[in-house]
Amino acid sequence: MPFDALTAAAGRVIVDCLRSIGSQAPAPRKANRLLALGLLLALVGGCAKDDARAELQRQAERAIAAVSEREHSDLMTLLADDFAGPEGLDRDGASQMARLYFFRFRAIRVVAGPLDVSLQGQRGSVSFVAALTGGQGGLLPEQAQAWRVETDWRRDDGDWKLIAARWQPVVR
Repeated sequence: MPFDALTAAAGRVIVDCLRSIGSQAPAPRKANRLLALGLLLALVGGCAKDDARAELQRQAERAIAAVSEREHSDLMTLLADDFAGPEGLDRDGASQMARLYFFRFRAIRVVAGPLDVSLQGQRGSVSFVAALTGGQGGLLPEQAQAWRVETDWRRDDGDWKLIAARWQPVVR
């Protein structure tokens, strides 16, 4: 069942439960309906959180793909206007850094490990380890490094935007 249809059905059940709870129904029946209402609300709330988590994961995967595919405009659509990175890096600085690397390396590859996604209301974070390679497209990359990456996201007008990123080498 699509999420919108599930939400509509849940809304109808909630309204029916609330009506019957306020009626002259016997106390055990009211208690059962209150319990059913609580479980339904928990289920619907859990679905929304799972959808938000999946959406945030897709946005993080989209950012990783934009770097791998050297898609500057795709990457920049994901960054919030107030993006902040290490050492005072802002959105314009991130744009310049991406352009520099895309110009320097004809072939860039990012292999990310499992994404650890967490939500806190309209904010979220995604952490992962990624291997990043770059070169001119030959058989072997000219540079390679593994990084531990932590990102912070905010929901703006229904879309997840990257507001902060931190990275450090795993091994030097």
